[in-house]
Amino acid sequence: KIAVDMAGVVMETALLAYFLYVLLGPVRSRWYETLAAYIVFGLSSWLLSAVVIWPVVRTLLCMLLTAGLAVVCYRGKIWTKCFVGAAFVLMGSLVEYAVHGVLSLLAGEIYAIGAHDLQDYILGVSIANLIKLLLAQLLLSHIKRSRKHWGQLSAANFALLMIFPLTTLAALYIVYYAFLRPDDLVGVALQMFLTMLLLAANFCVFLLFDRLLEADYAEKRHAWAKQQLVSQEQHYRAMVEKGQVLRGWSHETKNALLAIAGYIRSGELQK
Repeated sequence: KIAVDMAGVVMETALLAYFLYVLLGPVRSRWYETLAAYIVFGLSSWLLSAVVIWPVVRTLLCMLLTAGLAVVCYRGKIWTKCFVGAAFVLMGSLVEYAVHGVLSLLAGEIYAIGAHDLQDYILGVSIANLIKLLLAQLLLSHIKRSRKHWGQLSAANFALLMIFPLTTLAALYIVYYAFLRPDDLVGVALQMFLTMLLLAANFCVFLLFDRLLEADYAEKRHAWAKQQLVSQEQHYRAMVEKGQVLRGWSHETKNALLAIAGYIRSGELQK
């Protein structure tokens, strides 16, 4: 259970970094300072989960810890950063309680006898982290849509992207309860490692999609800028040609006026 707790803290810390990046943007501190802050945050979160036995107190302390991390590492108004950090902890608590309730409803007898206690715990942590990742991606999609960015997924492509974490959830549920025995500690440890790999794969897939969208946005922006340059070049070329025509017309008109002036001075009005 301690190993599962530590693995869960690692995933939650990674999710927190993604969540804060979505809402607050890049960090303001140096990379090694940010890394040190996140390591201290992860260790503190793990100690809170291991030492504090009252859920409400543990949640409040996690809110303060997360808000402090946001204040130290990110730009923006202090109250905004505190609210974002507290919102992440609150969202995580609600998701974990919801997952626990659903698993209790689906596998009530297993939960009642406690035969698969460790599997239940690993599965609950895995599902909760996947749902948090989905919520963060939904939030990112909403923010991009509200700001009218080009780099965003269509509804159809987003539905296709959701297949990956949903199939991961189904696979974890089947493996935990169909193939894994409660007394097989080695199997449980290997399954926990497999769970971490699947969660990391899901996380990387979301990051990959985000970077592909940003690259597509940059490519479209470059093409648009190139098209603007071509249009400007055509406009300036047309202006130069028009100027040449006007200069020729001006030269001919000037010669005609000079000839007329000469005839007037010499009294040759008929000419």
